[in-house]
Amino acid sequence: MRLFKYLPLNVIYTISDVDVVEGSRYDMSFKYFLDMLPEEYVID
Repeated sequence: MRLFKYLPLNVIYTISDVDVVEGSRYDMSFKYFLDMLPEEYVID
């Protein structure tokens, strides 16, 4: 389910897939949208 939530972030911010994953490591708004805890790891 989380992989499908990466797609709107990709379109809204017009950034690459790698940048979306990198942003979800540090940006709390990305983590909130992805229903992740602040200390939770993201995909590689």
